[in-house]
Amino acid sequence: MTKKTKQKTYEFSSDKFKAERKRQGWTLGKFAEKLLEFSPKASKALVYNWDHGKSPSLEYMMAICKILDKTPEHFAK
Repeated sequence: MTKKTKQKTYEFSSDKFKAERKRQGWTLGKFAEKLLEFSPKASKALVYNWDHGKSPSLEYMMAICKILDKTPEHFAK
């Protein structure tokens, strides 16, 4: 019998994301432009939503981490 390990899950913190984005000098628009390298559907409105309580998909979470050079845990509540 194989042992299943429970996968950790984290709740996204919009406050931590917004603070880190601003600390690194990214405006909503510039961050959205950079996201276009990862997804053609990225938009300023999408980044705004993350700033104000919405959680990104896994695809976008990985892009956020690459752009801001942080781990997903950095954005956990």
